[in-house]
Amino acid sequence: MDEQRGTILLRKPFYDSREITLDSVLGCGATQSETYEVVARGVVDAVLEGYNGTVLAYGQTGTGKTYTIYGPLAYWRLGSQPELELSGIITRAAMQIFAHADARPGCRVSVTISSLQICQERISDLLGGPARAAKSLQVREDPARGVYVDGLAEVPVHGPQQVLDVVHASAMRRATVATAMNHCSSRSHAMLLVRVEQRQPASAAAGGGCVVRRGLLSVVDLAGSERVSKSGSEGKRLEEAKTINRSVAALGNCIAALAGPRRAAHVPFRDSKLTRLLSDSLGGNARTVLCACLGPSLRNYDECFCTLLLATRAMTVTHHARVDERLESAAPPAVPSVLPP
Repeated sequence: MDEQRGTILLRKPFYDSREITLDSVLGCGATQSETYEVVARGVVDAVLEGYNGTVLAYGQTGTGKTYTIYGPLAYWRLGSQPELELSGIITRAAMQIFAHADARPGCRVSVTISSLQICQERISDLLGGPARAAKSLQVREDPARGVYVDGLAEVPVHGPQQVLDVVHASAMRRATVATAMNHCSSRSHAMLLVRVEQRQPASAAAGGGCVVRRGLLSVVDLAGSERVSKSGSEGKRLEEAKTINRSVAALGNCIAALAGPRRAAHVPFRDSKLTRLLSDSLGGNARTVLCACLGPSLRNYDECFCTLLLATRAMTVTHHARVDERLESAAPPAVPSVLPP
């Protein structure tokens, strides 16, 4: 890995040697703080400006996607407070959002969180209790809201610690299992949706009222693709692995259709629930970063190459992000429900 040049050299003796250039390269010694600065800080800045932003962690199982997003296993599964330097993207994004809110006392900032998982093509709410977690939710589409999950709970939060508490509650309901490649392998795609609404009083010249700016941060921890011959999955685990690989393949097909100088006439977003939910994040109204995680071992040469191939294709996808900002007039005086005689 050459971090200065942004290149990765894949070498397999007596077989192949490839050099791949990416936007940024983080070596094995990169800290969580360095990772956040490169991967997510710009996306969170865009969300605070009123854009939609997405951070995707993609790669083979066991390569550190969940660690990058959530931080140490001891926190996101057991609830212990991690040291700051080990905190993942979600913790640091929460700190950045509320630091931004504290620095603008004249602006009213409200933050809500939703969390879901896609397990075997079933979408379940991770914040609505056991009964809602067992219920399969449906994907809807609306001209104003875009693609959304019908009935997904939204929890208001007022500080970074509340965000961590919500993340821990959702992580405890996420499907995980031990395999031969990962002692705590995620068996579902997890999405954390952070909605930020900012209300700033408008000037008198603008007619009063307030300027409303809305941004949506989507943090996606994808289940890792795996080779059954390596993971040793059998029975139910085997069916989960097949579903994971199909949805990851559907994601690759969508990125391939969007990549290149000419966008394909048809992009197969409806091939999986994952790609349907990410339709805005992939070449739509969002600023998206794909964090490709690798297992730098000769045994994982083929998986590394496939991951980097998708990453290079994603670099060519064109986005059309726009700010969600509007002026709302002052509320009219309340009309009494019962008119006087």
